[in-house]
Amino acid sequence: MTILIILGNAGMVTVIATLVASFTQVSGYMWFFIRLAIIVGGIFGLYQLIIRSNVGQRFVDWLQRPIMNRILREAPAVEEIFHVEKDWAISLARIRGRSKSIGLSVADITAQGDIEILGIDRAGAYLTRPDREEKIVEGDRLLVYANRKSVKRILD
Repeated sequence: MTILIILGNAGMVTVIATLVASFTQVSGYMWFFIRLAIIVGGIFGLYQLIIRSNVGQRFVDWLQRPIMNRILREAPAVEEIFHVEKDWAISLARIRGRSKSIGLSVADITAQGDIEILGIDRAGAYLTRPDREEKIVEGDRLLVYANRKSVKRILD
């Protein structure tokens, strides 16, 4: 990743130096616009060459492969992300009429700890990342990331 940053910076310095050298020696507006058109056309042509050609696509794939391998090698296991061994899960909880959660806000529920509300399915509408002040109503289906005790607590 560091190599790409260095190469990207070196490329930007080269482009800036070329533009400065090209435009400081311009005499008259006509030559200014001609040089500008040539530079913009050249950049566009290189972009098209890289994006649309098989050679360019292979080059991009060749650059991405080691980066993705490094990212995936350093990524934690799925079980570690989702705390599977600690009884955590993504669950769908339906709020029924006797639940103590009715009338509470998302902030009230998440303040109890060990629970995160990811979304609310309410009467055909789905609220992703609900506002912290959103009130829970009867019939809501909550998509939560929590341990089983917390899910049971919001259902009671």
